[in-house]
Amino acid sequence: MAPRKRKGGRISKPTSQLGWIPTFSRRTLHNFEDEETHEAMYDRLSRQNPGSHETWGAIETGAISAIKKKGKAPRAQNYFSGIGSLASLFGTGMEEEATMVIPNSPDRSRLLGIPPDIRENIYGFLLSDSKPIVVGPDWETVQGRVLRYNGLQYVCKQIGDEASKFLYSNNVFLAMLRETRKSSAWDKTLDSKFLALFRNVVINCPMDNWNMEWHEKAALAVDKLADANTFLHSLTVVVCPTRGMGTSTTAVGLEANPIHFADFFYYRSAFMTSIRKLRLKVLNIIIKHRITTFNTGFTIGVKRLLISVDLKYLHTTNAEDNSLANENTIAIARKNAATLENELQTLKPRFEAIFEDCEKALREGLCRELAEEESITDGVALAARK
Repeated sequence: MAPRKRKGGRISKPTSQLGWIPTFSRRTLHNFEDEETHEAMYDRLSRQNPGSHETWGAIETGAISAIKKKGKAPRAQNYFSGIGSLASLFGTGMEEEATMVIPNSPDRSRLLGIPPDIRENIYGFLLSDSKPIVVGPDWETVQGRVLRYNGLQYVCKQIGDEASKFLYSNNVFLAMLRETRKSSAWDKTLDSKFLALFRNVVINCPMDNWNMEWHEKAALAVDKLADANTFLHSLTVVVCPTRGMGTSTTAVGLEANPIHFADFFYYRSAFMTSIRKLRLKVLNIIIKHRITTFNTGFTIGVKRLLISVDLKYLHTTNAEDNSLANENTIAIARKNAATLENELQTLKPRFEAIFEDCEKALREGLCRELAEEESITDGVALAARK
């Protein structure tokens, strides 16, 4: 089109390729407000050039709408959705459809199609360990053998739950009552939510950690299991007692030449109070009694002596609340609870008698000696064997 020019007070408008557009004086512009003027001008233009008015389209009436401008492209373009995307290359439609989550089932998983008892055998090959998993007194810091983690826990939610339950229920956790070494980025830690799955635990007390500080730490370790509502099949405590020299502060109070670790099993001590809070079947106490020569005092061997206490009747209220309980069963439970209470109260004198003369204690049946093939991690099996 030709540029717009000013000529003698008239406004010259550009012309279209199909027709001529007239020019008007500024003095006559106000006449276009009259409808009759509009119709006259339209008739005159249509007679002079019948095709020119058709270039402007058909006359329409209606609401005025704004001109749509081209929008800005997004900064991060999704090439797999929308117009011009790559979705057609992959055989998908232009619009994204919501995918339905299909729950896991034996039809979709061959492992879930196997009977549960066979799955447990598979878990046994992958997750069980013949040796205990060594942790700190907090039951979270793995110190020794690394826990046997593998991808089985991440297959799906159901298999993960089954594998985790098997892992923590069928392995023995050994807590070393000693200072926890500084952990590194490579160390494994256990989540405290798994404490409720523990079934067999061992607390090993080194010979030098017998004082009140370690007594309280041992009590806190047992309290943590009780707070997690752990139902233990067995709790084994391993000690190596010695005779102290001089007066020492113990859970009983000030004692002269005490037998180390004997106060751990004092009925009113913090350690035994924590044990009575537990839901526990069997308490095993393994005493490593050193055999020394009479003249030189050198250690020539170690005898492992066992005290087993059946704690099934520790909480008699459970039997009384049972809907199937009757007068006879409640009476039997109370009698067994009284016997157990007496056994726990005499546990410290029994421990001291074994230390003083182990041969006499073996003859009187206060303890029994472990066989070579028996292990401290055997748990309930130790109490079952006579």
